[in-house]
Amino acid sequence: MASNINTTTIDTKYPIAGQDNDSQGFRDNFFNINANFIQAKSEIEVMQNKVVFVAEFKTPSTADGAPGDVRGMTAFDASYMYACTADYVGVGTAIWKRVAISTW
Repeated sequence: MASNINTTTIDTKYPIAGQDNDSQGFRDNFFNINANFIQAKSEIEVMQNKVVFVAEFKTPSTADGAPGDVRGMTAFDASYMYACTADYVGVGTAIWKRVAISTW
């Protein structure tokens, strides 16, 4: 997902010290900063709703996983990246896929 935050609309050199600065510049900067905060909040909420956060970092001990494993979980170790492709349903259904990091 590409970000739609646009920092080019913020004048980082405004106000100019030692000069009478037009208040419109302050209003424009505030508006643009606020618009970017609103956009950032929206993008963060999208990620929070799509990413599974786990309290403990663990790599799967088997492809079948364990109780509590849910689709979308990820893990990695020194050699592999793991992706959980389905919710845990018990032994006999492989839900974890792994890819060797060396292949990237």
